[in-house]
Amino acid sequence: MKEAHQNMKVTDGEFKALVEDLVGALDKFNVPEKEKSDLLAILGPLHDQIVEVKSEATGKPLPKDFKPAPALPKSQTDAGPAMKP
Repeated sequence: MKEAHQNMKVTDGEFKALVEDLVGALDKFNVPEKEKSDLLAILGPLHDQIVEVKSEATGKPLPKDFKPAPALPKSQTDAGPAMKP
């Protein structure tokens, strides 16, 4: 995680916003509390590996050298029982 997020200058505020959006999505799709808690328990300890800037700021531009990952093929983004990890 640390290497993947290095130099992205992720703030505490952005990390918190991610968690809020994630919880909202899990709630929208009625993910059971146990699974939601399990996922958040995994994400929480990663905070210090992801956050580089102690600030509540959000919405700042990405660094100039940031390159997004390529899009997943459609076969990996279709939800349903046939989807494989």
